[in-house]
Amino acid sequence: MRDLQGLPPAARRYPGQIHGFASIPALIPQANEALAELATLVRQELGSR
Repeated sequence: MRDLQGLPPAARRYPGQIHGFASIPALIPQANEALAELATLVRQELGSR
């Protein structure tokens, strides 16, 4: 597993969403947006190493 120390912190708020909403995309459509954004950030960071 790659060492991820030194990564810049990132935060994004999804107003109106419950804690853990991203784990239930079948019920909460905005979860797909959150997961896609997370995947993009991870790909960008791992690709730059």
